[in-house]
Amino acid sequence: MFQTAHIIWIIISLVLIVVGVILCRYLRPSMNRMLKVCLCIGIVSEVIKFFSVSQIVPFINETFVKPDGTFGYNYSGAYTPILEVEHLPFEMCSLQLFFMAICLLASSEKVKHFLYVMMFATGIGGVIAIPLATLSVYYTDFADYMLSPRVWQFFLYHSMISVLSIYIGLSKETNIVFSDLKTAIIGAFAFDIPTFYLNGVLSEKVYVNDQLVGVTHRINFFSSYVNPVGLVLTEKWQWILYIAIRDVILVGLMTIMFVIFCKIIKKKY
Repeated sequence: MFQTAHIIWIIISLVLIVVGVILCRYLRPSMNRMLKVCLCIGIVSEVIKFFSVSQIVPFINETFVKPDGTFGYNYSGAYTPILEVEHLPFEMCSLQLFFMAICLLASSEKVKHFLYVMMFATGIGGVIAIPLATLSVYYTDFADYMLSPRVWQFFLYHSMISVLSIYIGLSKETNIVFSDLKTAIIGAFAFDIPTFYLNGVLSEKVYVNDQLVGVTHRINFFSSYVNPVGLVLTEKWQWILYIAIRDVILVGLMTIMFVIFCKIIKKKY
């Protein structure tokens, strides 16, 4: 995971986050302007991601088993663009785009405040995603990692939402207070729970005589099925334990964020 190119991108991202926060504190843009700028950056980022991960693949009429037991394919001669399921914008970092857009359109102050709370609290995911970037496994060549538009998009986007989260936490306009922690935790779990269904339904399963024997491609929104550090879980109780530990860490990180911003920084300044 931590090859040289990845470490360089981690350093670049941290520098961008620090510089971005300093600029925001100096320029003090309104939240409306900040959201507009971040939304524009996010849309450009998503477009780059979309065209980077889209593929042109052939139509397959049918599959058959070869004498050696492997599968063969009959191609129709036609081709189509395709996007794999895991690239849907269902990760919390991708959901930030919807949060920004709704916040800009909403007239209700309660709705806006809820979205500010969620963007602030879940912005920690942007910081975590930078060192735990799963796309690292797809690039073994240093030049590819450093120059790929997909890699640029990933690190710059997550740096941007980290800056936005910090600015929301510091801004008087958003009025984030410690009691909002409860809202943040409930909201995070509300977005998390559907992934237990989505990951199971969207993963490509293999059946033998109507019995599930495995999967050929798994989906892992919110890392609710497979842990990001690569631990192999073979029993259901291990998975449940992982979920419990994951949720405790989530609540703990959010609590630390609220303590730092609401109890220390805002109280001091």
